[in-house]
Amino acid sequence: MHRSGRPEPGAIRTSLADAAWRLFADSPPAGVSTRDIAEASGCSHAMVTRAFGGKAGLELAVSERLAQVLEVAVISAFTEHDQPFSALIEVWRSHPRVAHLLVRAGLNDLPVQPLVDSVSLGHRLVAHIEELRGGNPKRPAQRSRVAAYLTLCGLFGLYTFDEFLTWATRLDGMPVA
Repeated sequence: MHRSGRPEPGAIRTSLADAAWRLFADSPPAGVSTRDIAEASGCSHAMVTRAFGGKAGLELAVSERLAQVLEVAVISAFTEHDQPFSALIEVWRSHPRVAHLLVRAGLNDLPVQPLVDSVSLGHRLVAHIEELRGGNPKRPAQRSRVAAYLTLCGLFGLYTFDEFLTWATRLDGMPVA
């Protein structure tokens, strides 16, 4: 708390970003108003504009957070687990909002640039694969780069496709296949 009794600006920003994370995972951002986000966060509507410049700023903040979460999950899976693919799938199953937001980004409901800019994820995965192969992580072989690319494409594609099908069969008015 601020000395004036008001919440700290950082706490307000966090509260708004957390509310946007939850609401955008559950509904397309186009269907969520800044008033909905303010209400869910317990902040005033004016704080959305003050803290993020508006809804587009919140969408960008959610995408940036998603990129960070994905980077940590992938690197952790490949450095701390014997079965990295199983570990990643378990992370996504236990944190469905991450999967929902990834699908939203894939559908262009959220800005994808932060995900594209998360280059360190790919670079770190390439270095790890090269280390596993016994090579020099600073000068990875083409094979390691291709393996990392295919790994990320396969995991993100598989999971988002699976999640998309799950969502599609639960939408109101749509027949379940």
